[in-house]
Amino acid sequence: MLEVNAAIPRTIKPVRAGAVKEVELCCMCCPRGEIRLQGSLSHNAFSGNEAVLVKVSLKNRSSEAIQFIAVELKESISFSANSHSSTRENVLAATELPGLAAGGTLEDASVQLKLPPSFANSSVRTSLLTIQPTVEVIAVTGC
Repeated sequence: MLEVNAAIPRTIKPVRAGAVKEVELCCMCCPRGEIRLQGSLSHNAFSGNEAVLVKVSLKNRSSEAIQFIAVELKESISFSANSHSSTRENVLAATELPGLAAGGTLEDASVQLKLPPSFANSSVRTSLLTIQPTVEVIAVTGC
């Protein structure tokens, strides 16, 4: 599984994140090529009921097919008090792009994630509570 996280900071600007990963067999010993995955957002601050446009590009330079590409908006909530802590992750919106054959390329495919009305429009960071939204683009292989 290949994962790209584009954190959504407070200033409004375009965001682009990418990763390259070597693809191996399930036994983790035989190289099968690489996957280049990139996700971008038109801006990085959103409010409730807004549609988040995510563009995804993928170059599958491996011999392994991509089963599907998951795009998720997640919210990580961490609470800490009196030496106790807890973290919870919620998926606020999600969609999928179809798979891609070995050696295939996907250029700037666009998907929209509809935010719930209760979406907080920025990160929260205090001594007790941290709320951090992220967009994840995940290429899922069969291995």
